[in-house]
Amino acid sequence: MSRFGRDVLIALISGIIALGVSLVTVISTNASLTKSLGASREGQANEFRETREAEARNKNAEVYQALLAAADAYYVSFDSLCEDTSPGENASWVGTPDEPRCEKAYLDSRNLEDRYNHAANALYIYGSDEAWQAYSKIDQALDKAIYTKEDDGYDSAYGKFQQVMCHDLSAVPGGRCDKAPRPHD
Repeated sequence: MSRFGRDVLIALISGIIALGVSLVTVISTNASLTKSLGASREGQANEFRETREAEARNKNAEVYQALLAAADAYYVSFDSLCEDTSPGENASWVGTPDEPRCEKAYLDSRNLEDRYNHAANALYIYGSDEAWQAYSKIDQALDKAIYTKEDDGYDSAYGKFQQVMCHDLSAVPGGRCDKAPRPHD
């Protein structure tokens, strides 16, 4: 083989080796970029999910607190209602507003009931299934309280709702959420 042929062969082999090294470098760089983009997308997805969870907790806090405040106001309004003196099993503490004091108490109670129902509607949309179940216990207690002055279970239902609220709204619910909160005043 001539010197010229050997030089061409060496140049050709060197070119193939350089091309191979370049190809390995391109493939390695592409794999690194793909991995980096994947990690970046995953980080963005996690950040987006965490932001949505925080927004949901904030909205739920607003809705849950509005429900408890409305339920409380409605419950307390029963104390000012006049006793219905109509005979029979339909007699209640709601009463027929036949005097100014009773009429005002009755109308106030109706307005508070509307506020409570609006809060319940918001809970239906934004609350968890567990919150809706706990709300139903409050609702049952309120239905009972309007007709009787006996223990209506309102404080217990209120406490159960607070427990659910603690679980739903805490970013990291602790064991305190499983304990009954202090009695409701």
